[in-house]
Amino acid sequence: MANPWRFSLVSIIDEPAADFYTIFDEFYKQTFLLYSPEITRAKEEVESSLWFMLISNNGMCFKTFGIIIPLGDFTMDDVFSYGIHVNDGVLDEQDLSADIETNPFPYIMLLNRDYVPAIRAKDELVGVCE
Repeated sequence: MANPWRFSLVSIIDEPAADFYTIFDEFYKQTFLLYSPEITRAKEEVESSLWFMLISNNGMCFKTFGIIIPLGDFTMDDVFSYGIHVNDGVLDEQDLSADIETNPFPYIMLLNRDYVPAIRAKDELVGVCE
């Protein structure tokens, strides 16, 4: 109860040891240590700048549980725009984490986006094929 699980969007900054990652939590704007063998496995198959996952602090570091969604070339702006769409045009940027915590299922559907290839021109992201 002291350390509840929560959904978060994180960026991986570093891998200081096997299965350990220094992450930047996009909601809390803080850097944490995370233990996740599942991210290690996922990174063998995909590259991602942003990850959606369920995390909890075990007192020594954060850990993951359940589904881990690599969001490929998604940015926080993309997730916020998606959140506006999910909420019929009404969502304050400050309320994104609360919205995900209240109803994470639409955001879990972003897993489908991970399989849509990005369109690049001269190493610039142009869009996605859908």
